[in-house]
Amino acid sequence: MVEGRVAGALWDMIDTTNDGYDTMSTSLSDIIRVFTTKKPGTFAQFWSGWIASGYSPSFIGCLNQNTIYY
Repeated sequence: MVEGRVAGALWDMIDTTNDGYDTMSTSLSDIIRVFTTKKPGTFAQFWSGWIASGYSPSFIGCLNQNTIYY
């Protein structure tokens, strides 16, 4: 259940379809860059790494849509 929400949030970050709170889109390479440079062990660490890497926090809607709240 939790893994599905994380997968859904990551998918919403890269898909180009705007629905619900998901109104943004980024590239898969941006997500991979955070995973490879920050090496997060949790999704919370991924999100912190995302922000620390200078990426926009505007994707918070993608997380909220999948009931991940930061």
